[in-house]
Amino acid sequence: MTLFSPVGSRPVRVGPDDLSVAPYARAHLASLSLPAEASPPTDLTPVTGFVAHAPVSVAGGWKLVAARQGDCPCGCGGLETHLLYARSGEQVSVFVCSATCHSCVATARLRARSPGTVASTVEGLGVVARLGGAPVVLAVGDAPQADLLHLAAAMP
Repeated sequence: MTLFSPVGSRPVRVGPDDLSVAPYARAHLASLSLPAEASPPTDLTPVTGFVAHAPVSVAGGWKLVAARQGDCPCGCGGLETHLLYARSGEQVSVFVCSATCHSCVATARLRARSPGTVASTVEGLGVVARLGGAPVVLAVGDAPQADLLHLAAAMP
């Protein structure tokens, strides 16, 4: 079980049928060796289902250094976009997941108990999940929680 704390509220217990963030934490750790791209792709349209682009920079000095679209880390077979942002040696992965992702569908149960944004820690990394609206966005990294919240909120 993982305890997620709704931002500004009491913790919500998350069971195995709710959001599982460990695969995202492992995907983040694996991405730390990715080389920076001169011009990372920003198109999120295939994942979101509507025209959307990831910001190339986010307030606080965060810059998009790598991006890829592929299978969701949770293994559901859904499409996701993995964006890697960096600032002064810190790196944060932002996952924008499609509506077919079972982790994202499972968040509907969590969303019913805690609409909005929730935060936790898994495998030594901070995790923020933006549950309000679609798509579901997860920010994972060793940055302060305020930065994870800021990056998740910057996504369309």
